[in-house]
Amino acid sequence: MADAATGNAAQPAAAADAAAPQPPANMADVEQQMSAQQTEQATEEKGGNGEQAPPPRGGIEQYYFFLVIAAMFAIMYFMLIRPQKKREKERQDMLGNLKKGDKVETIGGIMGTITSINDREVVLQVEDGGKLRFTRRAISRPMGEGKGDAAESV
Repeated sequence: MADAATGNAAQPAAAADAAAPQPPANMADVEQQMSAQQTEQATEEKGGNGEQAPPPRGGIEQYYFFLVIAAMFAIMYFMLIRPQKKREKERQDMLGNLKKGDKVETIGGIMGTITSINDREVVLQVEDGGKLRFTRRAISRPMGEGKGDAAESV
């Protein structure tokens, strides 16, 4: 009976050893255990019903980044580049329409009347009778009838 008692006592110990986690024998076993744990976690995150995640949606969402970049470029064009080109064209037209006898102001603030003009240079006669030579690009704006009188009286 003692053997039977010892035998009975040995069986529960063997059952307890079988239930304890065994250390992995090699790296393949470790990877397999880790992948099984990750699968279990993913299943729990989905609600535990084992459904797979829906496939990525197509359509405009794929191109959202490119649409944002294109919209930013369009805004920059219409807010900065286009108005600058328009101002530059107006300035070129103004410089092209200058003629002898026009009253103008230079970028340095000198006001005078054009006495001679060619493709590159303008000669201005200032109030005291002196003549100054400037490049055409140095002309800031033409002085109109009302605009020049107020500036010259100061």
